[in-house]
Amino acid sequence: MHVKRATISALLYLEWPAVINAGNCLSGFCGPRSETPLEGPSVWRVDGKPPDVIQKLGGFRAKGTDFSIHKHAEISTANSAYVSTSERPVGAEIFASEPPPPGDFRRKNYKGSWLYDIHPSSNFISTRKTLGPYSSHRAEAEILAAGGIPFDQIKGWTYLSKGRMTAKSERRYVRNSAYDKAKYQGQTWNPEPQYELAGFPKKMDKANPRIPREHPWTHKEYEAFKDQSAEELREAGLRYLNDEGKASGIASFEPCFGLNGRAKREASSCWLGEEEVVEPEVYTKELDLGGKTEGESEVVLLNPAEEEKAALLVEKAAEDELAAVASKLLLRESPKLKDISLKEVRARFIGYKPLQPYMKTSRGRLWRGLTSAFTAVGLASWLKDVVQVSATASKRIDKLTTVTSIFPLVGCGTAVARSKDAFSGTLCLVGDVLLFTPKWPVGVAVHLFRFLAEAAKQSLRENMLWHDEAEFQKIRQKEWDAVFDNLVGYFRSNKFRNEVLEPEFDAERHGYAVQATDSVGMLRAMQQTAREKDVKGVPTDEQVFNATLHIYQHMCSSLLKRKESIMKEKQQAAEEFVKAEMKRFDLEFGNRTLDIFVNRTRPLLPTFVLDKQDLKYSQGGLTRTSKEEDHVPKDELVSTIRERLKKPLSYDMQGTFRDIQRHSSHLTYCRVQDAQSGGADMNQGRNASLLIQYQRDTDPIDHIAEAPPGRELAPQNGTPRRQPAAPNPETPRARTGGRQRQRVPVGRRRGGL
Repeated sequence: MHVKRATISALLYLEWPAVINAGNCLSGFCGPRSETPLEGPSVWRVDGKPPDVIQKLGGFRAKGTDFSIHKHAEISTANSAYVSTSERPVGAEIFASEPPPPGDFRRKNYKGSWLYDIHPSSNFISTRKTLGPYSSHRAEAEILAAGGIPFDQIKGWTYLSKGRMTAKSERRYVRNSAYDKAKYQGQTWNPEPQYELAGFPKKMDKANPRIPREHPWTHKEYEAFKDQSAEELREAGLRYLNDEGKASGIASFEPCFGLNGRAKREASSCWLGEEEVVEPEVYTKELDLGGKTEGESEVVLLNPAEEEKAALLVEKAAEDELAAVASKLLLRESPKLKDISLKEVRARFIGYKPLQPYMKTSRGRLWRGLTSAFTAVGLASWLKDVVQVSATASKRIDKLTTVTSIFPLVGCGTAVARSKDAFSGTLCLVGDVLLFTPKWPVGVAVHLFRFLAEAAKQSLRENMLWHDEAEFQKIRQKEWDAVFDNLVGYFRSNKFRNEVLEPEFDAERHGYAVQATDSVGMLRAMQQTAREKDVKGVPTDEQVFNATLHIYQHMCSSLLKRKESIMKEKQQAAEEFVKAEMKRFDLEFGNRTLDIFVNRTRPLLPTFVLDKQDLKYSQGGLTRTSKEEDHVPKDELVSTIRERLKKPLSYDMQGTFRDIQRHSSHLTYCRVQDAQSGGADMNQGRNASLLIQYQRDTDPIDHIAEAPPGRELAPQNGTPRRQPAAPNPETPRARTGGRQRQRVPVGRRRGGL
């Protein structure tokens, strides 16, 4: 038995949910009545993204420039130049997962899938014909679209509300109004094998019983490409796209690479939509787990009762392994998570939708494949598959900055920083901090409009500062400085580190541990089940130990990378928050200024009157001189203020960035000792988790950032302290915290709207 690596990764890709609400059947994309499918050749693809998202992306875009069909079909790659489809709907619907059973808490998050009907063109290649006997999944009838599939090539779609279990009576076919029938008339996929694009490696997987043991290069079809380099393969692919992609317009489909062979942009930034997840490239095909497989191949099937027993073994082994790893990583010392049991933590992560593609694959596909064909060579190959999927999933978690949403008490994470509406009034980092609530500006800036208040007390006739734009901008900048200092103060304090950064990273460390131990639990359950069935060729303790070691090494290396990336995300979150609050500040500043001219008073509460139509005309205004009073209509006054607000404010985020970097140095990660340094032999039952050591950067800095004048600091040793009051409004504010502030115009590298 050999579990298809391409199927594993394809599930991870095809079932990976979009960040947007991909499951809703939007008006215009799901008709009330089923339409008749268009005639002509078709291939099919299942995807979790709805048609409106695919339309915005321009179609289905490939991820990169790797033209190896073998790697795409048998191994999977994050840099593939192909998009998968199937000759038959049933072949595509393999990837349309059905909803969880009733009562399962994951059921409420289930969104269904979309089955796309696509008109193939000459850039579509048959995997089965190209790989011949070395295509181990011929039943899927996979057709690869080189370069991608433009949206006008999609004939229609069907929303599968229950995945592949959706009844025919519930299916509604919707034609794509953007489908260009004339453009694709008479086209179909290329009937010829493309041997030059097979891209076989020097070492094939001889453990796969579905393919011949001899190397493909011993066959005349592939012999000519024995010495083909990666660059030559890429050039062959580019030529193929240039020759076969013109008819469908794929050559102008804005790929990541130009037809001259030069990369236009990085694959991760142009082929995928901004909200898609780039699948990391993990190769464990040549992984040497050591030891020798006992016995020879035989097939032993498990009956339903045995399968249920094996599944329980997986759960028990994974829970025990998680307890061991949690102890090594000091996971239970997190003050905000220690009250949640490890069993509950594990259940939440397994049920968390963005992680479900991994969980479904490793716990479903791998297990079903394992129990349906228990063979010696199959077990050895399956062992490598588990390591590969675990490594891939470890790197995937790096992309899931919302993973902490499964622990509401931690906060909503930094994914909010990536949303275009993320900072519309609140930064969802810590819900109980007044600084980040919609009550702005009451709880944000203790000195908000301090200068405006002083100005409002004076007679407008005597105080000419509002009539001089330079004075207007000077006061505006002073006001913003006071607001800015309060905005960034929280990010720079230990309170931010203790209440946001560390709890969030602790939650993510739990996620890495759950993912890794779930894989290890499957390994141990597999070995125990095989031994109880007296299967020949059971992986040895050494092989299981080494596979476990690889899984934990991936876990720790991913944690270290996540530690580095979370720092950058928080820096981005801080700056994006400042940018958004700057817009709010200008709106409020403009309203306060307008109120001074109209009413000559300072309102007690914020009022937003710029867009109101019932303002009285001012008895003065920005055009008034010291010698006369002009009747200035409110629209002229408003337009003048708005014009002045267009001048960018300045701020400096570097101090905040440094403090966030210091905070990040406290985050703990892990490393795995060398097996030999562990001081033990490969004894039966030896647990690789014993080699895990938690790590923290040396000389962490316990740092409370110096607060700007007038800002209350986070308590230290239980005693709040307040910096001296701000300088006199008449004194130019040139220093903050004893250091010269460097003005950085908005729009340059360090900030701005």
